[in-house]
Amino acid sequence: MAIVHENLIHIRQQIAAACLRSGRAVQEVELVAVTKTVPTSRIREAIDAGVRVIGENRVQEAADKAKELDREVVWHLVGHLQSNKVKRACEIFSVIESVDSLQVAKEIDTRAGQLGRTIEVLLEVNTSGEPSKYGVAPENTVL
Repeated sequence: MAIVHENLIHIRQQIAAACLRSGRAVQEVELVAVTKTVPTSRIREAIDAGVRVIGENRVQEAADKAKELDREVVWHLVGHLQSNKVKRACEIFSVIESVDSLQVAKEIDTRAGQLGRTIEVLLEVNTSGEPSKYGVAPENTVL
């Protein structure tokens, strides 16, 4: 527990220093503890140390962890979301950081509405144009 707590103190100090350098308020920055492949025992330590936002890159892994943790945290999906997993993702996540198509965005909107939820999404933009990368082409976005 002490190591996780000490690491969080160090990370928060780094965030505060970066905010000071950039002229931003530290309250504007949200720490998302990404837990892919981390066992729930370690996640519990982080929650006990004050972490309230958990990021996971796989829907099923987040579902298993959320069931086991049974704690009040905010879940972010930080990995690619396949359209066949949107329904389950909308049951778990409050934020989906990796929406890469209009089709997936519409499906999230539909599923979230059916659940009576509002889910924040971040649009993934493929600025490199590489076909192996996920994301919407910049010319298909509206600014």
